[in-house]
Amino acid sequence: MEKSIQEDIREIAHKTGECLREAKADKAQYTVTETQTHEFNVDGGEFSLFRTLFGHSLSITAYKDQKKGSASTNQFDDSAIEAAVRDCLKSAQSGVADEAYDIAPAQESGTFRDGAYEPDIDLFFERTRELMRDIQERHPKILMEQMIVSHDQTHKIYRNTNGTEFEAFQGAYAVSLM
Repeated sequence: MEKSIQEDIREIAHKTGECLREAKADKAQYTVTETQTHEFNVDGGEFSLFRTLFGHSLSITAYKDQKKGSASTNQFDDSAIEAAVRDCLKSAQSGVADEAYDIAPAQESGTFRDGAYEPDIDLFFERTRELMRDIQERHPKILMEQMIVSHDQTHKIYRNTNGTEFEAFQGAYAVSLM
């Protein structure tokens, strides 16, 4: 059985935390993000493209000996996670110590939801057609060369070495006209 995106993103966050512990980071915070974008393109008044794009990223900030380092990757395999942690700590080694460098104290973990996480593709398509008709009827002199409409779905997990975990589910529609 295939793992859900939520299980995968949690596994990546867990592996990142383990790598940071093994690398002996004093403190760290990291965010694992998965995105999915559904996009319609309209060229010259005709639908020309429907696609779904997938993306993911890992961003790490770590502190060692009061020095701060950062690294990121868009690869989730074990060797890429290990390399990102290594690069993050190398970046910290070359930094300047600052006693103010720190992470937030432990906070109550939470899950946050914002916007329409799951797109309604049929309604999305119909509303796009409706917008095209309204522009044509209300503003007949406007020549719409291109319209790009999309729904972006984002799932993030933020963790720090103080035990805080925030999970966010966000969804938003966007329209761009030319």
